Amino acid sequence: MVFALGLCLCGPAAMAQSPGGGSPDFKDTPSPEGPATRPGRNTVPRGDAISLRPKWELGEVTRYTLTQTSTTKLPTLDNSGTPVGNQTMVQRLGLALTPTKINPEGGATVEIKITSVKMTSSGGIMEFEFDSTKPTPPATPPGTPPAAPGQPAAPGGAERSMIDKMLSQMVGSTMVAEFDRDGNITKMSGGEAFASAATMAGVGGGGPSLFTSLTPRVTGNAEPKVGETWSNVTDLSTPLTGAVRMDVKHTLRSATQRDATIGFVGTMIPPSEGAINTADAVIRSASQQGTYVWDRQRGQLRSMSMDMKLEAQIAIVGGDPFTSATTTTIERVDEPVAPSRPAPGRKTP
Repeated sequence: MVFALGLCLCGPAAMAQSPGGGSPDFKDTPSPEGPATRPGRNTVPRGDAISLRPKWELGEVTRYTLTQTSTTKLPTLDNSGTPVGNQTMVQRLGLALTPTKINPEGGATVEIKITSVKMTSSGGIMEFEFDSTKPTPPATPPGTPPAAPGQPAAPGGAERSMIDKMLSQMVGSTMVAEFDRDGNITKMSGGEAFASAATMAGVGGGGPSLFTSLTPRVTGNAEPKVGETWSNVTDLSTPLTGAVRMDVKHTLRSATQRDATIGFVGTMIPPSEGAINTADAVIRSASQQGTYVWDRQRGQLRSMSMDMKLEAQIAIVGGDPFTSATTTTIERVDEPVAPSRPAPGRKTP
């Protein structure tokens, strides 16, 4: 059951920029004429440079909600030849970012805390619901009749306890990320409880790639011009899928005085010839496309949305490949909370 849960959870690495590969379904087609080509009162003309560097304020708390909906067509898991069906999983993570150190060269050390976890699974081989903000529901009692033929089973007893424990230990986990001046994560530490649970679920161990979508990742030039395109490589390897690298192409589509909009399309870099894959699943093909909205005034992500499709083969099961379609969004849920300051006329002790 843990392996099946991992199949549906492998998508959260898309908090980074999700794995893609093969012949992508998405095409980087030009958008219709818009603000970038029709300068208006608040629109930045094409060719003007836009800073996409993060702006940090010591102690300021910025909160995000990451939501991911995945529908996976599971392969046959036995010798009956009967497909299991579709497994749908909805995941929602609460994140709180707090800069703890501002570097003179422009980078920052930022605490990333998992504040809440919500997850539901339906169809396929199992159904359950978990919400860290609510009391844990009782496990299915012993003696409960098995699910009717063709109906997913609700995890009971030890399985339910294992799921609750695995997801509960993510809440409150705190990681420390070191960002360079362009918004790239150069080092990640802490969050052992989150990393342990993520590894069990096949979510890449909670490494830096898990959080790279918190910035647009401008490599080499953090002040691109409207209409300019750049590329970078994201490592999305997980225990479930093995080595996966994505070549992601970004385009600064438009900008106003308030926001900048960046589109991206990704394809997977084929593995080296002769490479041995010992993972539980092999990615056959994948594709992704999405959009960042960057808050220029605050120097923060306002929102990110992404669609990803993949096809993979489960090595330990065999049979037909499974396919997955995932939609991921990151939304800033409130205005940043300013650090506490002493009242006028008072001094900090």
